[in-house]
Amino acid sequence: MHIIRIDNPNSAELPLLINLMQQQMRDIGSQKSPRAIQSAIVNALKAESRACFFLAKEHDIAVATIFLNLCSGIESVGDYIWINEIQVAPAYRGKGVATLMLNHLTSWAEENDITAIYGMTDIDNQASQALFKAKQFNVTNSKWLSREV
Repeated sequence: MHIIRIDNPNSAELPLLINLMQQQMRDIGSQKSPRAIQSAIVNALKAESRACFFLAKEHDIAVATIFLNLCSGIESVGDYIWINEIQVAPAYRGKGVATLMLNHLTSWAEENDITAIYGMTDIDNQASQALFKAKQFNVTNSKWLSREV
């Protein structure tokens, strides 16, 4: 298995990202069409963006992805990663792939002077919380704030 960073997906990578993100949307109860997901990926990865994906592949099969934004913050005293989505293909779940992805992300962050990694998970997602705790993330009770504009 190898992991690549994608900030400008080619014609072979884009369908892999779309499929994984469509599964992620199904898993969280947010039905999005492949076209809507493709549009969101293209928007997220436009030239001025600091978003990217890490994609794990085994041969030509998409195994997992992390979609993130690079941000700057006062609390982090520098650049930090915000994990938007992390998705492991159903056939690869329970096999340590998410751990491998987080290990890769952490190493990449250290190599690129990133000061912190943040994200969130549903309060009922015990598997996700256990994964992040095992990777030394602080898991707190926070409230998500959102508003459509």
